[in-house]
Amino acid sequence: MKHFLTALIVLNVLLLPCGCVFLLSGLYNPHNPFQLAFITDIHITNNTGNPIKITPIGTLGPAGRRGPLPIYRSASPAYRSEQQGGFPIPANGGTIEVFYNWDDINFSEIVIEDHAEQLAQLVVDPNPTQNQYHPCRQHV
Repeated sequence: MKHFLTALIVLNVLLLPCGCVFLLSGLYNPHNPFQLAFITDIHITNNTGNPIKITPIGTLGPAGRRGPLPIYRSASPAYRSEQQGGFPIPANGGTIEVFYNWDDINFSEIVIEDHAEQLAQLVVDPNPTQNQYHPCRQHV
């Protein structure tokens, strides 16, 4: 039993650096210049007379699979946001800034929820699978 515990301790000491790699990469990745190069922002303005909530949608790959954009809290450091949709925008010119990672996904549309909980879709890029991948090219 003593040899087993000694072997287990030695194995743990030898494998400790492997476990630290994941910890260090988690601390470094928000500052990773290769990731930061793909963080961009969009400004979305509500010119209606009612408050709305929006969810930015992206298109992934040549098949055009859609899903929420990978949203970040800021451009640098690039920490993922817990909120991926349902961003409130006040009425009459209210604007929000949303940071997202456009690496391997194109911002293609916005799901809009109004005060009556009715949903609408605003297409931002009608051909999101062409000329992949690029940041948003228009004012929204």
